[in-house]
Amino acid sequence: MAPTADSPETITDRPGRRVLLVVDSEQLAVTESVYGPGEHGPPPHVHHDHADGFLVVEGVLTFTFRAGTEKLAAPAGTFVLVPPDVVHSFENAGSVNARFFNFHAPPCGFGEYLRGRNPDFDQHDPPTDGGVDPTAVVAARLTQ
Repeated sequence: MAPTADSPETITDRPGRRVLLVVDSEQLAVTESVYGPGEHGPPPHVHHDHADGFLVVEGVLTFTFRAGTEKLAAPAGTFVLVPPDVVHSFENAGSVNARFFNFHAPPCGFGEYLRGRNPDFDQHDPPTDGGVDPTAVVAARLTQ
C-alpha cells in the first residue's frame, strides 16, 4: 500500500526512533522522522544518482561530512541539501528529540530500500578520495 497524506507508512516505530514514509513516487521520496537523543542515521555514505535533502522542524540534527572532520549543526528551521557524491551522515547529538523530513530526489527506490526490498539502492561507501567537497552542501535557515 502506498503512503498517502492521510496515512503515511510506518517504517520504524520504537523508543528513540520513528520513521514514516510520507511520499513514495517516481519523482520523490519523503520521510518524516523523530530521532531521540543519541540516535544516529546511517554511517558515512554517498549517493551517486540523487540529492539528499533534510528539513529540520524540531530540535537539532548534526551532519557530519567527509571523515567526520567537518560538522554542521542544523537547528529547527534549517534546510540542508546534500548533492550527489558528498560523504555525509547525521545524528541527534542533542538532549531533546529531533524531528525532520528527509527528501530523496529522484528517489532511486528509497521507499523499497526502507521496506527491505531494494538492496541495490543508491547508497555507497565513501570513496577513498573523500568525495565531493562538502562546500557543495546547501544549508539555509528558513524564515518564518
